[in-house]
Amino acid sequence: MQMLFDHHTHSHHSFDGSEPIEALAEAAVSRGLHALAVTDHCDLGLQCVPDWEERLSGSMEEISKNRAAFQGKLTLLAGIELGQPLHDLQHAADVLGRFSYDLVIGSLHNLRETEDFYFLQDAGADPRMLLDRYFDELLEMTRWGGFDILAHLTYPYRYLGYTDTPPIACFEEKLREIFTGLAHGGKALELNTSGLVRSPGGRTSPGLWELRLFRECGGEFVTLGSDAHRCAHVGGGIREGLELLRAAGFRYQASFSRRRAAAFPI
Repeated sequence: MQMLFDHHTHSHHSFDGSEPIEALAEAAVSRGLHALAVTDHCDLGLQCVPDWEERLSGSMEEISKNRAAFQGKLTLLAGIELGQPLHDLQHAADVLGRFSYDLVIGSLHNLRETEDFYFLQDAGADPRMLLDRYFDELLEMTRWGGFDILAHLTYPYRYLGYTDTPPIACFEEKLREIFTGLAHGGKALELNTSGLVRSPGGRTSPGLWELRLFRECGGEFVTLGSDAHRCAHVGGGIREGLELLRAAGFRYQASFSRRRAAAFPI
């Protein structure tokens, strides 16, 4: 039987979420998922919210409560999406030491002293320059290594005009460095399926070319996540993502518990 995991979802404890964890879990069960990770946001630097501690405490308490309620029907994993950790390393250390997580997603939504890429799409910025800086910061994050899963690798592409062919000639060398670092550190790459459900064009992040390059660089662990912020999107694109993993040459998907990776056949 094919195991279905969604490792990236957000509840009402995220600044951009709206659903209680119980509702997310019920949606996961109804769609045949075996495990669901709730990974509420904790963004650092410019996007840090002042009530982060209250939000994370609420998320962890609600996960714990619903674990018991869904026992035997769904494995509920306690996670966090730690955004821009290198923009405030002391704060990142505090967050990571505050709770016991099953998995920590590392992400980068904005560069140092720069707004989220979402706000740069009509700002006349130079995409090549921004992506150079983006991959440089991802490489820094990889060398730091305080996360388990690197999220939505091609996040800026959706806003900076790279919608057809990946800019291989420009960024392959940097991607190889990032992927080699992830592989050597035992980290997972996320296959984010949100684009298959919510974005024009139906793209995953990353795509097939990047997945194949990760494997070529020694990458072993790939997790799948819907990045759902609503119940309607829980588990969205996960089955299609598994087929993409298979096409990239992977025979296993990864899952995490107590920040340790395990491999499951696709």
